Amino acid sequence: MRIEQLFDSLEHSLSYQQDILQTQIRRAELSELRTSRIPVFYIDANVQRNLIIPTTPVPAIAFDPDAREGAIIPLKFATR
Repeated sequence: MRIEQLFDSLEHSLSYQQDILQTQIRRAELSELRTSRIPVFYIDANVQRNLIIPTTPVPAIAFDPDAREGAIIPLKFATR
């Protein structure tokens, strides 16, 4: 028996084909795991920001020319 015939008979053997199939299955599972990972997001939120909004009473005539005499509106200051 020649070496080429030996390798041909090996490729047709059931145990060799099972090993090849198991290798292909493992590679497919690994590929699926790589593509189906859920990314991890870290979020930092500060809910204390802008809880106290400073306001200043200003004459309404400064922002609305049609405002009545002596009207005052609250002017709010906010930061990012």
